[in-house]
Amino acid sequence: MNRKKALITATVGGFLPRFELGNAHILQELGYEVHYASNFNIRIYEYDMEFLKQQGICCHQIDFARSPGQILQNGRAYLQLKRLIKENGYSLIHCHTPVAGVLTRLAARKRRKGPDRVKVLYTAHGFHFYQGGPLLGWLLYYPVECRMSLYTDVLLTINREDYLCAQKFCAQQQPWTGQQCLVYQTPGAGLAPERFVSADKQQVAEKRKEFGFSPENFVLVSVGELNKNKNHEVVIRALAGLKDPNLRYVICGKGSEQGRLEKLIRELGLEGTVVLAGYREDITPILCSADCFIFPSIREGLPMSVLEAMAAGLPIITSDNRGIREYIVDESNGIVCRNTPQAYQTAIRRLSQSPGLCRRMGKKARNAARQYGAEHAQAVMREIYRCL
Repeated sequence: MNRKKALITATVGGFLPRFELGNAHILQELGYEVHYASNFNIRIYEYDMEFLKQQGICCHQIDFARSPGQILQNGRAYLQLKRLIKENGYSLIHCHTPVAGVLTRLAARKRRKGPDRVKVLYTAHGFHFYQGGPLLGWLLYYPVECRMSLYTDVLLTINREDYLCAQKFCAQQQPWTGQQCLVYQTPGAGLAPERFVSADKQQVAEKRKEFGFSPENFVLVSVGELNKNKNHEVVIRALAGLKDPNLRYVICGKGSEQGRLEKLIRELGLEGTVVLAGYREDITPILCSADCFIFPSIREGLPMSVLEAMAAGLPIITSDNRGIREYIVDESNGIVCRNTPQAYQTAIRRLSQSPGLCRRMGKKARNAARQYGAEHAQAVMREIYRCL
């Protein structure tokens, strides 16, 4: 007897092992043969096909482009997906990220007829339209999501604002099924228990030494891709304005903005202050060696990097965005800033000069992160998969 098959799709190859491996394992526990289709040539996270094959996951190269404007490449990806879906007869498809999410749902739409139709889920990791967001985002992405909801059985959101918005545009009746797309809010990927374990003093000292920092330095850390949305520039400019020789800043991640940020660091004379550490596997000890986590991102769904920092007991300095509002309370477990260097300067100065405030905020941050543990997140997803 053939096993039922499930397909997970995402634009970037490393997305599943970085964020969705727990869901893949849940599907395997439920008896599915799990397949993953993505563009493994886009390397943002340091994972490859071999790693996934060791997890019992069948991998397929799909030539997704990250930009929806690359029409020819995405057209080729659409045809590849249609062929893959037809050949494998999937019972369930779970898609992620905007480009892969749209192309997958289009490719699968005619397979949603009849009693053996495929069930399609889409997780929105933060819509590109949001309250206070650019008008262009609403004009381009909102109509697309409205249309795609007609080809989606379940739409999963990871913050309250997106959940309420999705409930409105998912209310229309679908062709073929006559049903509506169901909308759920989930707690994201969930934090592994080891995220809550503190590093010992020796590990902290070794990690600081690796970056050339002294025990006396006040160390800020950010984790995230080097792109414009992550907005690392505002913190770099804030540090230039503070002119505090005790401050150090580590940015973990890589991306298209690396060259520009390196140039900015040189121009501002911050070579000894700001470290671009690249992609790191040792995030937990890096967080534990820091004094504060700083997150200036403009648009987010439910940023896991912030939750990981909270689990490590760090106070948070952050921008104001819908994902952050899920778990950061200003002046309680973090400081919420306007998007200006001056606002970040004030927050950095306050925390760097007040160890007691750092400890109090860090303790509250760790307590707030516990509700996002992996056990709860996986229980939610297991129930959703079971009901399909």
